[in-house]
Amino acid sequence: DNDIVVALVDREEATLKRLRKSGEQVELISENPDFETRVFGPDRVEVQGILVGLVRRYH
Repeated sequence: DNDIVVALVDREEATLKRLRKSGEQVELISENPDFETRVFGPDRVEVQGILVGLVRRYH
């Protein structure tokens, strides 16, 4: 709960979002405040992986 995950929505759309379970629903929360939180039933979201690190390259 509250991990950043690769979530597959409706078996067709993959997205990288923060995942929070709220009762019977799953919230996918964007780190970008310009995008709204999306709420789904648990049968519509499948976690494909959990973000464990970030590598940045500076030139």
